[in-house]
Formats: sequence, structure tokens, C-alpha cells
Amino acid sequence: MEGESGVKTTFSNWEKYEPYLRGLCKVVYERYGWNIESYEDLYQTACYLLLIALDDFDGRGDEAGYVKQYVRRKLFNMLKDGENAPKHNDHPFSFVKQRHQKVQFVLCEEEFLEAWQV
Repeated sequence: MEGESGVKTTFSNWEKYEPYLRGLCKVVYERYGWNIESYEDLYQTACYLLLIALDDFDGRGDEAGYVKQYVRRKLFNMLKDGENAPKHNDHPFSFVKQRHQKVQFVLCEEEFLEAWQV
């Protein structure tokens, strides 16, 4: 069946890139772990980004180069800029710790300023 073939292809691609994902996540977590919820969240996000990259790859050029660059760039954009994962269907997720804390702080700051206005 066509669907099964696609699943097998995706799984074999995942096996091919899994060592790269583990290595990338290890480096990112060692360097930015203070800002990451957990290694598992980071790795899950990297796997999700791999599937998106494989789906978006149009067959032109080097697949490995495209996939690795895509995953690396998206992870760092999510970490640095708070960017959401692509194609999240209005259910954004992130492995970054501070996003929620920043929102809470801004809300508290606004409430504080309103309370102290004369």
C-alpha cells in the first residue's frame, strides 16, 4: 500500500538521521540546558522537525544537507527567538523554559503598574 511505503521510507530516513539528531541535541542541551525544559522535549522537537524537513524536501540538491540545516536552524530559532515549531496547527509547543515565565512576568508587571496608578 502507498501509505505503508511512505511510513517505511520515513522510518528508514529517521534511522539514517537519528545519530545526527542525538548529537545535535546533546550539544544544544549541554550549551543551553539552563533554558530548556528537558532533553526529552528537545529531542522530541528535533524528531518532529526532521519529519517536517523530510516532508518539505523537494528532491533537488542534497537531502542530508537540507535536512540537517533545516533542523539545526529551526531548533536555534525556537531557542533564540521563541519561534513556534512549523505546522503546529494552532497547538504550539516548545522545549524552551522561559517563554511561559516571560508571559507571566509581563502580566504581573502590568497588574502591578495598574494597581499603583493614582
